[in-house]
Amino acid sequence: MGRGVRELLHDGHPTACVGDAAFGCVNAFRARVQGDATALERLIETAYRDMKVRLGAKAAWEGI
Repeated sequence: MGRGVRELLHDGHPTACVGDAAFGCVNAFRARVQGDATALERLIETAYRDMKVRLGAKAAWEGI
């Protein structure tokens, strides 16, 4: 994964964060079907990049 990513439990669910900003959580349910691993990897990478952009824009707006 990318730089600055940390994992924590939020409401009992594993959550991936950039700083304090969550961009994904993972959970397992018996009644759900398995997904395409490549598609899932792309989804996670896209969410990570999106959160980094949003945090950069927020920092620029706040003058950080």
